Parts: sequence; C-alpha cells; structure tokens
Amino acid sequence: MTQAPNWKGYYVGTEVSAVGFKGAKTQFGGDVYAGYDHRFDNNVVLGVRLSTGYSPWAFPNGPYRGMAFGEADVKLGYAMGRITPYAIVGAALARPTYGSDLGDWSGSANSLFSGPGAVQAVGSAGVGFDYAVTNNLTVGAEVRVNNGPFGPLGPVH
Repeated sequence: MTQAPNWKGYYVGTEVSAVGFKGAKTQFGGDVYAGYDHRFDNNVVLGVRLSTGYSPWAFPNGPYRGMAFGEADVKLGYAMGRITPYAIVGAALARPTYGSDLGDWSGSANSLFSGPGAVQAVGSAGVGFDYAVTNNLTVGAEVRVNNGPFGPLGPVH
C-alpha cells in the first residue's frame, strides 16, 4: 500500500471551468495557480494560493461574458489520508468582459490591467476537497460563491 501524502509544500497547477445551459452556448475558462500548504501535527492543513485566469459568467442573458482575474486565497482543511476536505476564502481583482468580448484567458494577467471596463474587487468563499492520486498528482473539486459587482453567484470559478 502506498504511503499517504504529507499535504505540505509548494505546488503549481491549472483549473478548467465550463458553464452551459439549455439553449445557451457553453463557455469555458481556466486559470493557473501556485501555492503553499502546511500540514500541522494535528492534521490541520493551512494554505495560501495565488492564481490568474479567465472565468465565464454563469448567466448567458446578461451583459457580462466573464472576467479576467488575479486572486489570493487562504484555505483551511483537514488531512484524512489521501483526501483533504477544506474551506476557502479569497479576494480578487477582476475585469469584466462584455458582449462578444470573450476575453483572452491565455493572457489573463495582462487582460486584467488593460482593456475596457473597470477593475473590480471581488470576494469569494467556498468548500472543496483534494484527492492525492499519487504523492505528486492531486485532483479535486471546489464550489464557490462570489460577492462583488457581478452579484452573489458571479462568474463561475
């Protein structure tokens, strides 16, 4: 049997998001991130993460299409072998995209500070889990609620 991961150290990764509704075109987004997690002796995991990316808007009939963002997060979890459930809070700077402007999520750090529209502050909170497939590969899922100029659900992240 493989030894469980220690859930501490530096990491980098990427996320992919998609939003689709019946009768609406599916939109995609994604980000890149880097962070650090520290596992304490009592199995509590405290982490920080920085990310930048493009997030699609959840509702297809509004003026927004999504947002380019840069975000800082803090997460608090509990290591249970190969799985770590956690709660996460974050603050972001985001620039909305409108109409047919789908944003340039491949250059989201540049898109955030250049282009039309004002940069807005956005807060978020959520829950998720990480599962260590191996000691070097982790997959997970996360659900968040955003609070800012985009409304309580905001773009999906």
